[in-house]
Amino acid sequence: MSSSIRSDPTDDPEFDALIERIAVRRFKQGDYAEGFIIEIKNWFDHKWLKFSGIGLVPFDDIRSGHPQVALDEFFQDKITFPPFTPNRILRQQWRPAHQAKPKYLPYSTKHREHSSWNLQRRVTQYADSALFVWFSSGTKANDRGSLMLYQIHAGSVSAWYASFRKAAGWVLHLTKGISREAVESLMEKIAELGAAPNGGPRRPLENRESRKGRHR
Repeated sequence: MSSSIRSDPTDDPEFDALIERIAVRRFKQGDYAEGFIIEIKNWFDHKWLKFSGIGLVPFDDIRSGHPQVALDEFFQDKITFPPFTPNRILRQQWRPAHQAKPKYLPYSTKHREHSSWNLQRRVTQYADSALFVWFSSGTKANDRGSLMLYQIHAGSVSAWYASFRKAAGWVLHLTKGISREAVESLMEKIAELGAAPNGGPRRPLENRESRKGRHR
């Protein structure tokens, strides 16, 4: 997991380099089997963290005396993929740690699934050891960016969110699910992003990429 992110024309290259640096360092720290980097159209906030979608929630209506249902937001203990719509998925990149058979990518860019369907798309059913990285486009004009990571290992999922603002350079703004110190440590520049520990060979970059408008 060592080459440049395929940027959107609306991206600030410095922000994409920052996301790449964070993703590569976290990938190596976690020793994951595979990584996914997904670019989302425009900025997204912390409410997407662990958000599963909209579903039906039962409640008692005291006026009618009968059970009723209403639409409500779901944040589940068993984490699912964030339900971004196909028109917000600009590109997806798959990066295995070792040579592996390509697999289908997390999102369809052709068909929009009903939000309630996503309530069953648990990330642990998709991969056993993986790092999922979502980041925002539009950073060239917006001067703000967002990042979200889901980390899967041995059936356990952890997730966190960070937002950034551009001043003299890109600086950390807010975090959720992780300390500021931990994110700032991941932001630090390192000499060779592609180099493996102890002078070993570089890790393979990626086997598959999906851009909006292409077949998966």
